[in-house]
Amino acid sequence: MELKKGENAMAEIKVCPFCGEKPDDYIKAVSGISQTKIVMYVVCRKCEVEKSTDIQSGVPYERLIEAHNKLIEDWNTRKGEN
Repeated sequence: MELKKGENAMAEIKVCPFCGEKPDDYIKAVSGISQTKIVMYVVCRKCEVEKSTDIQSGVPYERLIEAHNKLIEDWNTRKGEN
């Protein structure tokens, strides 16, 4: 999915493949001694299944949205689906 400047598209998150519950989706900044990164999560609280990714802070907004959409795409991938 290509994001155009000014677009604020977020992918739709599928339910948990194990229990059918709607997962939580959140983003947080994590500061370390030498760097700050942005960590994005999709988590099923019932099953405690989690998918996450991180990206360096300071990247353009478009890169952040692309990384978030990729995370959701990975969560939504189901074995045997095309």
